[in-house]
Amino acid sequence: MSNLGRKHYIPWALWALPILAWLAFLPNTCYLLTEWRHFLFETKFTAARDDAAEDPLALLSAARQALFFIAYSAAGALCFALAIRPMHHLLAKAKLSVGLWAVPFFLLVSVGVYMGLIVRLNSWDLVKHPGYVFRIFVHALTTPRLSEAIVVFAGLLCLLYNLIDMWVDGFKMRFHVDRHARK
Repeated sequence: MSNLGRKHYIPWALWALPILAWLAFLPNTCYLLTEWRHFLFETKFTAARDDAAEDPLALLSAARQALFFIAYSAAGALCFALAIRPMHHLLAKAKLSVGLWAVPFFLLVSVGVYMGLIVRLNSWDLVKHPGYVFRIFVHALTTPRLSEAIVVFAGLLCLLYNLIDMWVDGFKMRFHVDRHARK
C-alpha cells in the first residue's frame, strides 16, 4: 500500500519543545503594546506635548510621535494575534476545547509580560535560571494586587486577540470575495 493517501501524525511529545519555545517568546509581542508608557510618562515626550499648546512645530512633533506609537502598538497587536492564530486553529482541528485553553493561556502570557516588563527577565532565563523564574511566577500569582492586575491584563489580551482575529477573518473573507468577483 502506498503512503500517498495516508496522513502522518506527529506525537504530542515532539510538539512540546517548539510549543514551549513559542510560548516563552510570545509575550515579546505584547511589549509593543506597552510602549505607550514612554510616550505618556517620559520627559522627552511630555515636554513636546506641553510645548504643543503654544508652538505649531511642537504640536506637529507630538502628533508624529503619537502616530508612531499607534503604529508601533498596532504592529505589536497584529503580531500577537498572528502568532496565536495557527495554534488556535491547530487546537480546533484537533477538536480540543479552545475556550478551555484560553484562560490559562492568556494568564501565562500576561505573567510573561509582567516578568519581562517589570521584573526584567528575558525569555532565555527560563533555561538559564528556571528556579528564579518559577519563584517570580509563583510570587506573581500569589500576591493579591499583582495577580489581580495580571488577570485584568490577561482579559484585555484575550479581548484584543479576539478582536484582531475577527478583523483578520473579515479581511480574508473580503479579499477572497473580491478576488472571486473579479474573475
